[in-house]
Amino acid sequence: MKKIILGLLIICGLGIFSQSAEDIVKKVDDNSTFDTYKATGKVIIEGKYGKRTSEFLAYAKGADDSIIEFITGEEEGQKIFKTEDDLYIKYPYAEEIQRLSRKKTLGAVSYDEMSGERNTLKNYSVTILREEQINDSTVWVIKMIAKTSKVAHYKQEIFVDQSNYVPIKVLYYSKSGKLTKEMLALRVKKVGDKFMAT
Repeated sequence: MKKIILGLLIICGLGIFSQSAEDIVKKVDDNSTFDTYKATGKVIIEGKYGKRTSEFLAYAKGADDSIIEFITGEEEGQKIFKTEDDLYIKYPYAEEIQRLSRKKTLGAVSYDEMSGERNTLKNYSVTILREEQINDSTVWVIKMIAKTSKVAHYKQEIFVDQSNYVPIKVLYYSKSGKLTKEMLALRVKKVGDKFMAT
């Protein structure tokens, strides 16, 4: 299993008891959706050959459109464009953009994850598994099963902070049930009237 820590983590998620899983998922998506948005991020990939880091700028408009531009690392100069249904890449040496599979990865991180999924219920069915405590946070643990083969992961478990609807931990599984990786949010900050991992 690979372990990835994202300096910027914008993902999807959740629900329980007084709220349905679908209601909580919608709030998580709403929490990470802005009219316009700009952020910096860092991907740290740790594997058997050591650790490497790539930094990027992220721009988004609404729930569907986003751009990621890598500014350091092996991917420096690459740009990823995401629309509601498609994902594209522009290499610094190429004149044209190319369509990407949503399963295409940077190490163990899919470009789809980095650009942020904000239409979770379109692609996943969701179920509340339990509540638990992570450090000082009470979280909902939400199981998400893919409705389509287009998404990067068949199954996810999202650990959502009940105080702010931010996923602070995500577990990814293969269709066979094997845990393939884990993501952790480093920090959570308030941006306007919303909260997000940074």
